[in-house]
Amino acid sequence: GSHRTRLFLPKGIAHLLQLRPQLVSAAVRCFYLREPQDLKAASKMARFGKDPVVCRRVAMSRCLLAQLTKQQFFPPKHVVLPPPSHPLFNAKERGMKL
Repeated sequence: GSHRTRLFLPKGIAHLLQLRPQLVSAAVRCFYLREPQDLKAASKMARFGKDPVVCRRVAMSRCLLAQLTKQQFFPPKHVVLPPPSHPLFNAKERGMKL
């Protein structure tokens, strides 16, 4: 079944996902199945901090949501997340991962 979850995404990425929502599954799959060399590119996170961030509801299967939520990722120093107890932590962390 499809699930809609709130994510904080760079504005350009949010617009792209609005136009092509099928890219969500490919993005989650790339994140979930990443290799150590992929972490070098991901750790730069060039889009974060430069584009304004917007909150969007994104549709994905519960399986994709679980993969995005349970995969551990440590953000680079320039990406600041709220503490895990903060009500927006999950939406911001999942958006960063996507």
